[in-house]
Amino acid sequence: RRVVVVGSSGGSTVQFPAPVEFLEALSQQLARISQGAAVVAAQFVCCEVALDDATPRSPASLWIVDASVSPEPKCVLRAELVAVNRRARELDAALARSVPGFDAVVALSADARAGGANGDMLRAAGAS
Repeated sequence: RRVVVVGSSGGSTVQFPAPVEFLEALSQQLARISQGAAVVAAQFVCCEVALDDATPRSPASLWIVDASVSPEPKCVLRAELVAVNRRARELDAALARSVPGFDAVVALSADARAGGANGDMLRAAGAS
């Protein structure tokens, strides 16, 4: 089964100090599913400040997985939160077009609002 992961750290680094650790832990759990499941795509915003305290200038990073290239998470941008969210919205639109290729979605602290970092993807998943 092909799984896509979208969302953000919510500014929390207590459980998993890096998105790589979260995605690896999730992959281990998915591997235990009968007939197998794997993360084939991900888009994950990681803010270094709790989102309740974040500003547009807070440091953040954007992590992705594209299993057609590599199953390993890759940081594609480290910048202020406003720039990371802008790029996330661009990637979200592309990910939404790929929804028919996924069997499941894991959303964690996702921004599902129209224009949000995960809005297009989650609306497409709900419509399929």
